[in-house]
Amino acid sequence: MFTLCELMKWNHLPEPGGIYAQDSELLEGFLYIFSERAKYQEEEDRRRDAEAKRKSGGSGRVAGRR
Repeated sequence: MFTLCELMKWNHLPEPGGIYAQDSELLEGFLYIFSERAKYQEEEDRRRDAEAKRKSGGSGRVAGRR
């Protein structure tokens, strides 16, 4: 339950009858969605970093030095 509250950015624990009364399949679905969204975000971050490195000449070498 803590993970769901954290992922939904709740600052307090839910009250009985709200999310506690939901079907476990629904809660597992939320966890799956958040997991897939996190994977996608990580891929996007890696892609963006690689693109930025490519644009800035990310080889790390200084021209004219060996």
